[in-house]
This record gives sequence, structure tokens and C-alpha cells, in this order.
Amino acid sequence: MHTISRKPLPENTGAERGHRKLDCAVINYLHRARERIAPDVPYQTVRALFAESAAVYDGAGFHDRTHIQLCVIDQLQIQGVFRLPKWQQTLLGIEQDIYR
Repeated sequence: MHTISRKPLPENTGAERGHRKLDCAVINYLHRARERIAPDVPYQTVRALFAESAAVYDGAGFHDRTHIQLCVIDQLQIQGVFRLPKWQQTLLGIEQDIYR
């Protein structure tokens, strides 16, 4: 529950598909706060490393689901998108088309 608005906070759900609604809300909040502090210095992108699941081996910094996410604030700045081909989706056990 949010202490000021008294509304429920969004939740991170869907471990397989990574529905990170709370994470998204936190990043959006930080951007709004930063815009108030430095409105003349806009951010175009944000990137972050996520080390999820179990370590690949004892003492490893790599985890089964380690990945980097890139968030583009201004969609007009997107010049290209990398997508997994169907054969890689199959190899990774992704049963449905993740690009719908």
C-alpha cells in the first residue's frame, strides 16, 4: 500500500515473461523526480543488469536468468530492435511468440 495515495502498489508477476510492473513504476517515479531537479538534462534511455534465479555455479556472478534491460524513454529515438529468431525461441523453451 502506498503511504500517501493509499492505493495498492503494482506487483512484479510472471517470472517467465517478466511482468515487472513495480519495477517500471519505480523507474518512472525516479524519472519524474529527476526531471524536477534537472529539467534541461533529459534522459533518453535507461539500462540495468538483472541477475535472477540461481547462480550458474558456486560463487558465480552469472545466474540462470541474468539479463540486461534497456528502456527507451523517447520512442522516436528507437532505430532498431533485436529479436530472437523462432529457432532460438524453441531452443530456449519459449513456447509462444514473445513479440505479439
